[in-house]
Amino acid sequence: MVYQNSQRLQISRCNVCKMDKHDFFRVGIGGSLGAGLRWLVMENTTTQVFPWSTLLVNLFGCAVLGVLIGKKLDKKALLTWGVGLCGGLTTFSTFSLEIALMFRDNEVFISLCYLFISLFAGIFLFKSGLKVSGSKKL
Repeated sequence: MVYQNSQRLQISRCNVCKMDKHDFFRVGIGGSLGAGLRWLVMENTTTQVFPWSTLLVNLFGCAVLGVLIGKKLDKKALLTWGVGLCGGLTTFSTFSLEIALMFRDNEVFISLCYLFISLFAGIFLFKSGLKVSGSKKL
């Protein structure tokens, strides 16, 4: 849910309320592309200390989603590129696992840096994506 001017707005209901028989495939195609891109980034980014690949895909996904939401896409495009591509590209579960593993390994400082960079940079890049799209507000 997104809050703006004390009014609740549910993203899942903005322009995507009614499903048609092709919506599942739109999300699936976009999700396959996003997951494939995530896999490519993770396979080509090796690191021992900091999870750069997860940070990169999550922050990129935030920026792209900001642009897509700001462009006020139609239902089909929003399902394919927003829900599908960005949903398949970004990964909260891997982010959570990496944070938990760093805490387990007593890498508290690195895990907190990762947590705060992900959170604040993600919000900043989403808002930047909105601005790049020409949108004045969500």
